[in-house]
Amino acid sequence: DYYDLRYLKPARNYPIKCYRACAFIDCKAFNADGSFVANAGENLAFSMSRKNPHIWNQAFDVANFCIKTLPEITFEHAQKSYNVCDKTEDFLQCVRANLPQGSSFDGLF
Repeated sequence: DYYDLRYLKPARNYPIKCYRACAFIDCKAFNADGSFVANAGENLAFSMSRKNPHIWNQAFDVANFCIKTLPEITFEHAQKSYNVCDKTEDFLQCVRANLPQGSSFDGLF
């Protein structure tokens, strides 16, 4: 999954989604309640622009757009099994869809 995550490819299965969520949790992207931390957009922009500094502003804007469009994890969503694993995957795929083709986490790992 390292390669797939690096290049923002969709997770192949549910355990991989949760692996990615664990990485986001370790990187302090989420609060304890499952919401994104206040500087999540800046963190993603930094991560995406290590080798491509020219995309920092666009990555920041896209990250914030995606954060705003994703549903919060609420009791209603918990009943539908929407959790941090799904939220992480939805976030990454939103970022992928809104950044230039070929954008990646190159240089981060």
